[in-house]
Amino acid sequence: MEKFLPDLNMPVLSALIKAEVTRAIKWNSFPGSVIHGVIGYKLKEHSCVVAHKNCQSCYLVHSCAYGMIYESPVPQGSKRMRLYPQVPHPIRVTVYPWHKPETAEGEIFEVCINLYGKTVTNFLLVLLSLDSAFQEGIGRKYRGERGTAKIKTLLDKISGNEKPWTELKQNYSSFIHPVSINSLQRATVNQEIDLLFKSPLKITTEGKPNFKPDVRDILATLLRRISNLSYFYNDKELDLDYTGILAKAESINVEKDLKRVKAIRYSSRQNKTISISGVTGKMTMKKCPPDLISLLEMGQYTGIGKSTTMGLGDYEVIFGI
Repeated sequence: MEKFLPDLNMPVLSALIKAEVTRAIKWNSFPGSVIHGVIGYKLKEHSCVVAHKNCQSCYLVHSCAYGMIYESPVPQGSKRMRLYPQVPHPIRVTVYPWHKPETAEGEIFEVCINLYGKTVTNFLLVLLSLDSAFQEGIGRKYRGERGTAKIKTLLDKISGNEKPWTELKQNYSSFIHPVSINSLQRATVNQEIDLLFKSPLKITTEGKPNFKPDVRDILATLLRRISNLSYFYNDKELDLDYTGILAKAESINVEKDLKRVKAIRYSSRQNKTISISGVTGKMTMKKCPPDLISLLEMGQYTGIGKSTTMGLGDYEVIFGI
């Protein structure tokens, strides 16, 4: 099969962590936001080697695990995003289920972690940070204590291999292997596909939330995300025919079954709640060209729209019969 975007050889790693709650977790925000935050807090603890702890003035910020993944400053001499304080973060944390306010003791929940480009080598440090946060406590305090959990198994979402965490802690040996993102394509002919949005898709158009996205909106935001990840974390500027791809998107016959959902998250950095409302549901694309399907298949691992790093815009491509 000839690959769409053969030069998009960016490594991607996708792991699903299954965890058991050992003390009830009361999520004080969107669960993806909570887990994303506690990983970052522990990752800085585990990777920072300077006394001042100030990432903005640190000469190692472009090379340490926390600096690359969570601070993500714009590289000197960048041709992109020069007016922004940060570039897109090369991590994506999705929690299943995404909307529960509380997870009871004994319940199982899942955390999916994706890393991209050169940051895939930091996966074990990210995983150990999550394990440490689970043991220390996450979520809102209840009767003076936060909820706790323990990792049960680790699943490589790409290969399907799964192992108990107790075994991996003794001998990890790079159990989960990154693959090139363009190897995740399957489509060869025009065919019908469904996009099933499993967490809120938040897209903005002209600065306003778009609760009725079309195929062009989906592809435009996905192209932007994938090309930025490739540029900043795989050192490669993609040669993309944006106009041609988006013109194809506009010609696709589509049926929508989308529902607007309200959700918020709490930002400790900004000390305020932020709306992450969007749409969930299904979008059916009739006779979708294989190159666009390939792009959408890759997008399953990057997410679409706003707050993808915390699990929004999570979707699955389902092929029609």
